[in-house]
Amino acid sequence: DTSRVEFWLLPFAGLTNNPFISNTTNSIFGQFGAEIELRERNISPRSAVYMKARHVLSNDDLDYSTTEISLGYRYRFKISEKIYVFPDVKFATLNFVDATVTVIEDGEVVILDINDTNFDVPFIFGIGFDFQVFENGFITFNYNEIVAANLDNRGNFSTNFTLGYRFQL
Repeated sequence: DTSRVEFWLLPFAGLTNNPFISNTTNSIFGQFGAEIELRERNISPRSAVYMKARHVLSNDDLDYSTTEISLGYRYRFKISEKIYVFPDVKFATLNFVDATVTVIEDGEVVILDINDTNFDVPFIFGIGFDFQVFENGFITFNYNEIVAANLDNRGNFSTNFTLGYRFQL
């Protein structure tokens, strides 16, 4: 048997509270992005590696936005004829952060503009569901960033949900 690598694309949108940043008001932010998933059909069709690019929008409560590129792994379990569930883990992230923060230094209010790039190996865990609507097309719901092995949730339980459409390229 020859190897058969499949490529799947997932454009998505959703909401997040950015659980791994200081977000004292637990504000909700919009997010959108896309993911490329690779599966090897003959060896392990349920296993997949993925590369995700997502952008989190700033909001009125907190001037923070980030563009993240991440690498991860997931394993699918078939629940019924058209429903799959999958735990996943993001094992590497590269974030391009743009934020404005207000701090007090020596009794003075100082406004700082932050433009930073961060690389992490966070091991962030989530769970998702694929609902098959076409032979090679799925509506996908993800609950992301539930917990991380190497990041602190800063006191806010994750509110990070996305909805998208996964299809084979």
